[in-house]
Amino acid sequence: MSFTFGVEEEAFIVDADTLKHIAYRSKSLKKALKASDLNISSEIYDCQIELKTKVHRDFNCLAEELIQNRQALRNLLKNFNLDLFINGSMPDFDVSNAWCTPKDYYLNYYYSMCIYTSCMQFLSTQFHVASDQCHDYSAFINVIGELSPIFLNLSASSPFFHYSDNAYHSNRFIEYRKVPMLLDIVSGDCEQVRGAPYPIYGTLRATPYNTLELRVCDSIRSIQDCLSLLALYVSLFDTLLSSPPQHLSFFTSNNPFVYHNHWYASIHPPKVYVHRIADQKKLYTLNEMMIELVDFITPSAKKLGCFSHLDHLFHMIEVGNDAIHQKKIKNELHSLYGLKRKIIEEAFVTEIK
Repeated sequence: MSFTFGVEEEAFIVDADTLKHIAYRSKSLKKALKASDLNISSEIYDCQIELKTKVHRDFNCLAEELIQNRQALRNLLKNFNLDLFINGSMPDFDVSNAWCTPKDYYLNYYYSMCIYTSCMQFLSTQFHVASDQCHDYSAFINVIGELSPIFLNLSASSPFFHYSDNAYHSNRFIEYRKVPMLLDIVSGDCEQVRGAPYPIYGTLRATPYNTLELRVCDSIRSIQDCLSLLALYVSLFDTLLSSPPQHLSFFTSNNPFVYHNHWYASIHPPKVYVHRIADQKKLYTLNEMMIELVDFITPSAKKLGCFSHLDHLFHMIEVGNDAIHQKKIKNELHSLYGLKRKIIEEAFVTEIK
C-alpha cells in the first residue's frame, strides 16, 4: 500500500519599510526564496508564502526536512534583516467583518502593536495525507470534521484574542467558523500540475499534493508537537479506511454540537476543554478522548512507524498549548515586546526533545 503525507506551513511577511503598502513585494526576497532549497509554493502572493515539505512515507525523514527547513529559512531571512516569528495571533476585529483578507487583519494588528514588524510570521499549519486505497476522500469529511476540535485545541497559539490576557484562542476557528468540516478535499482523480490552480468550493488553490487536507491547526512552534499531531491525523486516516468511527464512544454521526465543540476548543485550555455529543449527557475531557483515540489508532500507528510520537500528545494536554505558553511568558516579562523577542529566540530551537 502506498501511504504518503506532508506538512504545509503558511507564513506572512511584513517589513517595516513597506508596511504602508500592506503587501510585502520584495522581488529580491522572492527570488532568494525561489533559489533556496525550500519547497516554496509556485506563487508567492501578496505578503504570504506557502512552505511545503516533500511527500513522505517516513516520519524520521519528514522530521529531518522540517528541521532543515527551519534552519535554512532563518539563515535566508537574516540576509533581509527579518526575524522568524512562529505565532498564530490574530488582531481584535468586528466579527461582522470577519471575512476580510488576512493582510487586512494583520495590517491593523502591526500598526496597533508596532512590535511585529520586519519578520516572517508563521500563520498556520496544514497536514496532508493520501492513500492509494482511498478512492473517495469526501467520505471522511464528517468524521474528521467532528474530531478536528482536538487538533484545533492542541495547536492554538493565539493568546491575546480581543486583547484579553485570559483568552486561549485558535485563529483557525475564526477563519473557518462557517465551514464546520474545516477541510479542503482534493479528489484522488484530480489532475494536478504543480503551480496550476484548480477550483475547490469556489476558491483557487495550488498544491503539489493529491490529499485529504486538514486545515485547522495554528502555527506550531515545536516540531515534536507538529509530528505528534501529524501522527494522530495520519494514523486516524489509516484506521478509518478499515474501522468505522462508531467504535469511539464520543463519536456520533450528524452531531448537532459540532459548531459548539469547535468554538469551545478554540478558546479553552486543553485541560479544561470538554467535548459534547448528541443524545448523551456525558461531557468528554480531552484526555479521555485521547486515551480512547490512541487505543483506536495504535495498530495503524505501529504499522506506519509513528507510534512513538503519540505519547507526546498527553504531554501537550498536560502542559497546555502554545497560547498558554505565550501567556505565561508575557505575565513573567510584563512586556509584549519581551514576549516577541522570546518567541523569536524559541524559533531557533528546532531539535526534537
